[in-house]
Amino acid sequence: MGCILCGGSPSVRTEQVHVTEDTKAKLLSHTEELKSFGIVVEQKATFRKVFGASETRGVALLFQDPIDSGVLRKLLIYLLSLDIPEEQILLLRLGEPEQISRILETKRREVKSMTTSALPAAPSDHKDLQLSLFTELSAALRARSEPEHLYTAAALGGFGAVAWGVAALQPEKYSSKAMYQRPAGVAALGTLLVATAIVMKICREHKKFAEIKKEQARIAAQIASLPGAAEIIPKSMLSPIAGKGYIWSLVVVIAAAGAAILFCLSLIGP
Repeated sequence: MGCILCGGSPSVRTEQVHVTEDTKAKLLSHTEELKSFGIVVEQKATFRKVFGASETRGVALLFQDPIDSGVLRKLLIYLLSLDIPEEQILLLRLGEPEQISRILETKRREVKSMTTSALPAAPSDHKDLQLSLFTELSAALRARSEPEHLYTAAALGGFGAVAWGVAALQPEKYSSKAMYQRPAGVAALGTLLVATAIVMKICREHKKFAEIKKEQARIAAQIASLPGAAEIIPKSMLSPIAGKGYIWSLVVVIAAAGAAILFCLSLIGP
């Protein structure tokens, strides 16, 4: 006689399966956690259905069949977290084999997707990043080299204008004042201060230029290691040495400032 509700057997459905001792031990050590999923774990003595078989330790799983699909998914994920192999989970008969296999396969794909997304970028992505950084550093080098020439040209023009302006004045009008208060003295002092500031600025810009040059050479060497790229990159880009061209700018600024100061001092008068 069958059940009037579902047509199934009115008795409690039981099925004996064989799992490893390790799986049994993990189930018995997590009985309280499994209760939250509606699974009651009991330890029982069992006998194999063969002549002369000895008593062995068995584990009984008591649960309402079928288990809700949402609860079953959480239960399977928890069993996986206990390092119970998938084939052992299938043997526990917690649901239809097709349903359990589908849930395990979905979980496997999720784990694979998360692992793949956590991997470092592929070499091709690194290549694009290297090229982008190399372009940015090259632009930064040009930006750092241009101010040096602007400062030098501005210093030459400014110092020449100061000397020209002092020469156009009549020194006799200021002979009663102290030397440092005369236009020539003020111009000489101002020229000295401005020249010092320009020299410091050129040195600071060159220091930053040298740092960027080292980074450019490092990335250029990485790009040169790619197949077929070594012949394309110029050797000058592979060198981390910034060069000493800025020294000539310093010489020009100092020489122009010195000439302007001496000229102004010569016009101070007695």
